[in-house]
Amino acid sequence: MTAPAGTSAHHAGPAQQSPRPGVGALRIVLASYACDPSRGTEPGMGWAWAEAMARRGHTVELLTRPHGDNTRHIVRRIEALGPVGRRIRPHVVPVPPRPWWIRLLPSFLRGQALEFARYDGWQRRAPEHARRHGLGGADVVHRVSYGSLVGGSALRRLGPPLVFGPVGGGQTAPRSHRRWMGPAYFQEVVRELLWVRGMSLRPACRATLRGAAEVLTTNQDTARRARRLGRTDPRMVLSDGVPDELLKEPPWQAPARPGRPPAVLWVGRFTAIKAPQLALRASRCCWTRFPAPAWRCSGTARCATNWSGWPGGWG
Repeated sequence: MTAPAGTSAHHAGPAQQSPRPGVGALRIVLASYACDPSRGTEPGMGWAWAEAMARRGHTVELLTRPHGDNTRHIVRRIEALGPVGRRIRPHVVPVPPRPWWIRLLPSFLRGQALEFARYDGWQRRAPEHARRHGLGGADVVHRVSYGSLVGGSALRRLGPPLVFGPVGGGQTAPRSHRRWMGPAYFQEVVRELLWVRGMSLRPACRATLRGAAEVLTTNQDTARRARRLGRTDPRMVLSDGVPDELLKEPPWQAPARPGRPPAVLWVGRFTAIKAPQLALRASRCCWTRFPAPAWRCSGTARCATNWSGWPGGWG
């Protein structure tokens, strides 16, 4: 089950596409807590599913939250898509206010606790909104964001069959990675205890996994955790999907510059929790074969990492 990746708000989509042969047009309730066609990562993934379904001829009832300018970006992208965009009907469900008890927590827990409290509250509000707007008569409910099995989905009680995922959230960092994560390792330990081990054991999560028509996971660790929590047949899929034509391997072409050294490309936020130092150390194997390999980074930098001694000081 794949879906074309989304495009930015300033790029108009291709012409209207019809549903695949043998597949009738459906009315789909798409729950995407993070959704913004102008961004990448989780918000971009949420929008990509909405646009892909609309391109295949389905009507998409998009449930999302207001966050920054995402609602304005959604409206502009819908207008740019023309007939395809008219199949997407956005529903903005407000996020509940900050709970009073957040301020009683230690400072290192407040951020994650607040994020979960808002997400959990939004999940409870989403079914109420859906019922008020007659979405209980849809053909399918598809929960795509957040892309984690934590907390399950309250929309399982809406009525239509639920497709849950693609979800991750079952991965944990090996203890051997502690030296490469620095202070961020403590953040990872807290995430594992609260989110992976704690919140995934909630009854709502187990009920979602057992009652969903389909459970889609993005990695083996999450699939194994889903099985431990009661789901016998999770399916492995890509997190945000790719266009079908990109799944075909392109014909091989000789490099334009045969003598050019290889380049290592890092795509994503440059944060300590991703252990960039470990990736840099692994890339040192290039130095044994090539005189000057290139390291390129594409993404925001949010970690203060000590790079002194690189590359000569790293064993």
